[in-house]
Amino acid sequence: VLIRADRFAIVSGPDATDRTVPFAVDGGVTYIKKAMIRSGDITAEKIDVDSFGVAGMALFGGTLQSTNFVSGENGAGWRALQSGIIEATDIIIRRNMVVQEGTVDLTTAPGSDWFEGRVDVPTTGSGNLVIRRFFARTTIPVSVWGDARNLYLATAALSGISVSPTSVKSQNHFWGVQAYTAPMTWLGGGPGDHVLYVVADVWAERGKTLSFGAAPTLTWKLYKMT
Repeated sequence: VLIRADRFAIVSGPDATDRTVPFAVDGGVTYIKKAMIRSGDITAEKIDVDSFGVAGMALFGGTLQSTNFVSGENGAGWRALQSGIIEATDIIIRRNMVVQEGTVDLTTAPGSDWFEGRVDVPTTGSGNLVIRRFFARTTIPVSVWGDARNLYLATAALSGISVSPTSVKSQNHFWGVQAYTAPMTWLGGGPGDHVLYVVADVWAERGKTLSFGAAPTLTWKLYKMT
């Protein structure tokens, strides 16, 4: 069946005030408002890949990759998997990449999610002193015995705590939190897997004491740098 017309359209809707045009041909150009392909493929030969663009959100059901993609340390090109993994030679990130974050309620009993470590420090001398050490469990797998292949940066903050005795002048009263990462494994009936922990050291001037408030919490973030 051949239809010869400069303009052809399929119109749906009960009347002129509530009418849509899902399909139209105008001046040799086809316009489709919404389409669903039940089966089959659209190959690159049928798409202008040099100028392909999407006005809204595009959904892809498979892997996206460049034609020259080669996986590995000395590979080439790029590939994006549905699992969220992107492999490329160079990636420019314009903001920090948070891979995990969490909040630990320090009023709960220590367990597989967090625990407090013992810190032995000298009782004499001067300088800052680590007075409490907390460990927050992530789900990042890492071998305790193997070599490190990725670089992570951790930040942490504490709320609901106080340090005493305070100094006469507030500018003479120093304390803070230092966060870093450590590969660890839980023994004694715990998960038993090797994962990355965020370690938060609470330090203060010598002679200070850390006190918990009504609802002390430890908030942490983990950034993957390489």
